[in-house]
Amino acid sequence: MAKISKNINYKTIILSITILGLLAGGSFASWQNYNKDKQIKILEKQINDIYAGSQQYSKDHPQFLGETSQTPETMKEPFSINGIIIADKKHPLPKDYNPGENPEAVKQLKKLIEAGQKSGDKYASHLVYDYSGFRSYDYQIGVYNEYIAQSGQQFADDFSARPGYSEHQTGLAFDLRVTGSILYRGDDKTYDYYNDWVAQNAHNFGFIVRYRDQWQNSTGYKGEPWHLRYLGQTLATDVFKSDKPLEDYLAISGGNYTKTF
Repeated sequence: MAKISKNINYKTIILSITILGLLAGGSFASWQNYNKDKQIKILEKQINDIYAGSQQYSKDHPQFLGETSQTPETMKEPFSINGIIIADKKHPLPKDYNPGENPEAVKQLKKLIEAGQKSGDKYASHLVYDYSGFRSYDYQIGVYNEYIAQSGQQFADDFSARPGYSEHQTGLAFDLRVTGSILYRGDDKTYDYYNDWVAQNAHNFGFIVRYRDQWQNSTGYKGEPWHLRYLGQTLATDVFKSDKPLEDYLAISGGNYTKTF
């Protein structure tokens, strides 16, 4: 009888060990699955941070966003995304880049001016064809230095581009003027982007108002109701509806100059 009990005990011990082994294996498999899920979630978050437009990620990782350390003297071609040329404080143009005014942009600008003149709007109805368009690198030297001479470098950098960094050099940017060759709503303290005829209608002609005060961290410039950038009607409408500066819309680096002097 004692022998039988001993055999039963051996079998019980062996069975118990087997069960424990299986349970342990199951737990290990479960732990592996848990760990795998956790890793997937981490990867998903990283992907979302990059591709879903995390602004902080964008600021911390400019290498993903096209920021260049080159200068107008070292640039060979303009920086562009999907054919959209970018010229701002982070993306200079080649010093010798000299395309002149874009003919299609000029054609659409004149249509916008004509529509504004007929709009009956208090401000837009005074638009004139005396706009400021293309500026070469050499011409911008004079413009920028004049700002510095009149108001100092900080003021100049808030409202004027250094040579090689001006959007006017692309041939796609235009400053609107009204009667008397005054910049459109340049001194208007009541300016409201959302109630301005030009700002709300420019996209119908392929333009966007490029700079607003609240966008300075992205564009690098204070608000300029007069400064238009041509993108073509489809893209301009998309950017307008997004209510974002062009840098944020394209998810590229923006803001101040990489190098100062």
